Amino acid sequence: MANSQKTAIVTGASQGIGAGLVEAFLKRGYSVVANSRNITKANPFAAAANVALVDGDIGRPSTAVTIVDTAVSRFGRIDVLINNAGVFIPKPFTEYTTEDFNTLVSTTLALSIRSRSMLDETSSILSACFCSCCTALLNR
Repeated sequence: MANSQKTAIVTGASQGIGAGLVEAFLKRGYSVVANSRNITKANPFAAAANVALVDGDIGRPSTAVTIVDTAVSRFGRIDVLINNAGVFIPKPFTEYTTEDFNTLVSTTLALSIRSRSMLDETSSILSACFCSCCTALLNR
């Protein structure tokens, strides 16, 4: 029988909004893959069978692969993807270098792009890149 418990991935999950989203999904019965650069060291969540912590910089392709592989191997599916991780580059956008822009895009959007190519047609993904979307998502 297929696993009917929904699974969410949350990046930038070690504190603040990301940690709050993880807790909200857990309260609603989801399994969650939580990511941040050092989430296992921060260990912000109680140990549970329905929580997987994945360390790594989401801007790196190998981290995205590990997150998706963890969700599929541990929980069998991915239903929700929250791209909460972000970077702050302390200068006007018009002064960004190519490297600055690539860092921004790889951190905030790349998991959505990478995960789509690694999933089969039975997976459904809702990707919310802006925190204002999260409230509607959790009230479904």
